[in-house]
Amino acid sequence: MPEFLPIPIKSSSLTYEPYQFSGESYFFWLWRVEIDGEVFSKTMSPIQASDARVERYGCTNCGVAGDGTGFYAVRRLGGRVVWIYEELLDFETVREFENLPEFFVFDRNDYGAMLGAGSDAELPELTMSEMRTLILRYLPPASLGLYINPECPYDPSGSALLKHVHLVLSGSGDITPVSEPPERPIEIRIGLDLPGAPECCWFVGKNDAGTCAMFAAFPKLPCWLGGQQIATAFDTPGIERLLPQGQN
Repeated sequence: MPEFLPIPIKSSSLTYEPYQFSGESYFFWLWRVEIDGEVFSKTMSPIQASDARVERYGCTNCGVAGDGTGFYAVRRLGGRVVWIYEELLDFETVREFENLPEFFVFDRNDYGAMLGAGSDAELPELTMSEMRTLILRYLPPASLGLYINPECPYDPSGSALLKHVHLVLSGSGDITPVSEPPERPIEIRIGLDLPGAPECCWFVGKNDAGTCAMFAAFPKLPCWLGGQQIATAFDTPGIERLLPQGQN
């Protein structure tokens, strides 16, 4: 039995501490929420595992509605639950790449156990359209490429690959999760001209259906993807020469 590469995306931890607010004749609860040990919100309205929309900042006067900002869409994706800053799913929203909000990934079992009430099975699945939108939002501009590893003499900065992937995935075609990952994928890293020297981290390989890829960082999507557009984006001479011969 082949040993498949596990999804190389770490799930975030989610913890909360409820506390009580009091009014003149009533009281209500808010949550202090931490993600990976960092404060996410000090005034979040209580949520359930089945909530498809959560608001980061609850109202300290009523505890029900916040200020109308900071909404996150909640989706299922395989064994993960993801929080997506809601306005990023709107194609008309303009946001500079350097100022994109964090995209959070949680383990489904941990998520449901932590929140207790509700079932994450009731959450909507991330759609193909939403996948495409997230990939394009978090795909770095080609101008940020510094280097690519493994090295490519025809594209030393990785900018050409960034540009090609963005061009292909901006077009029409299908992007779908695949249940069977490749046995021997290659890892591609592209250094980015950003504070902290982050890198794109992508995995590309082939299964019986063709080319598939996983975006582990910049962009980040916790599943293997296949389909026409993925094949076109990564079936390039530079990548083909790196893939182990005789795959599937």
